[in-house]
Amino acid sequence: MTIPLLFVFLLLFSSADLIFQKYVSDVMSIDIEPETIFRSILVLTATLVYIGAYTYSFREKDNQISAQRNSKGSGVGHIESAILLGSVNVLFFIFILIQLTYLFGGESNISAQGFTYAEYARRGFVELIAVAMISLLLLLSTEKYVVKKETDHALGFKIVSTALVVQVILIMGSALTRLSLYEQAYGFTTLRLYSHAFIILLAVIFSLLLYKIFKDKRENAFAFRVIISIALFLTVINLLNPDAFIVRRNIERFATTGNLDIDYLNRLSSDAIPETIKILHMSNEDVRKRFARKLYRRAQNDNSPYFSKWQSLNISRMRADKVLNSKMRELESYSENEDGQ
Repeated sequence: MTIPLLFVFLLLFSSADLIFQKYVSDVMSIDIEPETIFRSILVLTATLVYIGAYTYSFREKDNQISAQRNSKGSGVGHIESAILLGSVNVLFFIFILIQLTYLFGGESNISAQGFTYAEYARRGFVELIAVAMISLLLLLSTEKYVVKKETDHALGFKIVSTALVVQVILIMGSALTRLSLYEQAYGFTTLRLYSHAFIILLAVIFSLLLYKIFKDKRENAFAFRVIISIALFLTVINLLNPDAFIVRRNIERFATTGNLDIDYLNRLSSDAIPETIKILHMSNEDVRKRFARKLYRRAQNDNSPYFSKWQSLNISRMRADKVLNSKMRELESYSENEDGQ
């Protein structure tokens, strides 16, 4: 179980981080002498013999514990879970060390490896989220089937589980940093905002799982807490008003970068109109004109939500309609100027 899982994590980390990928490639491409290979085989053989003997000596004890598991049959033994989660912890720790050295350690360290900070940092977000999701499934499965000491988990399992949760949260911090740098370079979108929020939700679920391991082992209680967390997550997202938030952040970014994606902002929902209308008051005449023309065409479109039938009426569209009506004469003037040109 451990080797395929480590291989998957290794591939994801290599895809997510250029310097980690470089280290892995360097290790794979090392020219090894025959004598070194022979010695490595001897060491590996001795290690396997030692692990086998150690496992056999504890087999009877694990079998006795397994027999006491509330008639649920055999589960994952302490040794197996320790090897599995311990190996994953070691790999995660190595990746986090690289993140602390390079992603959070300054541009000079990255430049020394032959990469620019931009190409190093603005990638790997999806891969790191995949790592977090797989880790969550791994912990959920292991926690469910691992052999318990009476009704409680063994201390060793609690330690490796806690270490894994802490490291996954640090890895998600790396993903957040990469996403923030990506937003600074290319602007804010709905998908990127939801990705930010989803990472926070994942961190909460990991914390609830840790609480389950240490305090409350009931599956239904854990599921209930997760459902409540998701409900609160959706409530906060709705109260945040994502489209309006995205417009505000992009306008703030325009003040420092001079870049504003008018086409994207104009495609946002009615919730964004009270914020996007502020673009008409910008000092940049070119941006102001382009936005006004696009907004005027959108308002005049027969399929526009602002002039849709009563069946699709809602508060956001009523508010947007009111804002547009108050600015329609100004928008028409920009349209007339365009026709004159």
